[in-house]
Amino acid sequence: PDPGGTQTRVLVTTLGHKVILDDLKAEIRLLHSANGEIVMKNDDITLTIGDSETKLTRDEITVKVNQSVITVNANEIILESGTGKIKLSLAGVDVNNGAVKVT
Repeated sequence: PDPGGTQTRVLVTTLGHKVILDDLKAEIRLLHSANGEIVMKNDDITLTIGDSETKLTRDEITVKVNQSVITVNANEIILESGTGKIKLSLAGVDVNNGAVKVT
């Protein structure tokens, strides 16, 4: 973003860390010069470090590490890795889309 724009403010340290306040995108971005990033928007907060990401919304939390994903919301917890999937809910446990079900 243009650091001189009236809708955006950017603070950069001598090591390259950045704080970006962007009214046009309605977001706050914190960038670590070595790879980490936090982005706060109207509806979510995302923390990214390399291939790992954690995203929080009003309804859900998602954690991704390479091919593995954990999703938590009010109704269920889902664990996925490669082709494997486990879903825990009030209805029971579902492994690999119905291969094994416990109710």
